[in-house]
Amino acid sequence: MLEDGRAEATCRSRWKRVERTLAEAGRMFPILTTLLRTSVGGTLSVGGYGVRSFVDGAQVDQVERARLILPDGQAVWCSREENSELFRFALAGFGQIGVLERVVLRTVPTRSSGHLARRGPAARSPRGAGAGRGEGR
Repeated sequence: MLEDGRAEATCRSRWKRVERTLAEAGRMFPILTTLLRTSVGGTLSVGGYGVRSFVDGAQVDQVERARLILPDGQAVWCSREENSELFRFALAGFGQIGVLERVVLRTVPTRSSGHLARRGPAARSPRGAGAGRGEGR
């Protein structure tokens, strides 16, 4: 973890590992894909969309800085302020201008999980969800 709730991660890491580490610090990444076995670099190379993207944008929108390995082997840090054109084209760029090696990500405090409430006639039935359909007997 870095200051101000930011986290640095290697792009080889899987999101599951990153989330586990963030959770220990009471933080989380705001946008996750439905498959946490994917790599950080893999999803950032294609944009990275999840169920909260309609609210918080894509995963690439949460990246503060990135370390990029260029085709000539040179490693450079880029951000919106530093090497901004590289930064703009590296994220969701399918690896066309280089390989993402490390990133600094914005995180948010861990959210409590929501409660799913069942509504409708089956939810009010004393016999449960299958009541009225010949199930649950």
